[in-house]
Amino acid sequence: MTPPLDPAIGRKILDWFRARGIGQTCPVCGGTTFDVSGLFAMRMVDQAGQPVPGVGATFAPLTCVGCGYSQLFSAAYMGLIPHLHPPTSGATP
Repeated sequence: MTPPLDPAIGRKILDWFRARGIGQTCPVCGGTTFDVSGLFAMRMVDQAGQPVPGVGATFAPLTCVGCGYSQLFSAAYMGLIPHLHPPTSGATP
């Protein structure tokens, strides 16, 4: 079960999506209602599929409530958590 999303973080995520025109129409079903349920961490794995200790990334998913299609966005690039590695030139935070 996912812990409840802090309303302030939820607003920041939605504002970031809206400012970029993200999530207006689902590319799969054409739906226009989306859910932002929280932040999720993914661990990096090595070539054998084993978790690499201390290496991973945090994402904010945007999910269509009509079909479940989900997109993941880097929480660091959204300004929700600090960057472990600074963005390269040309990146748009």
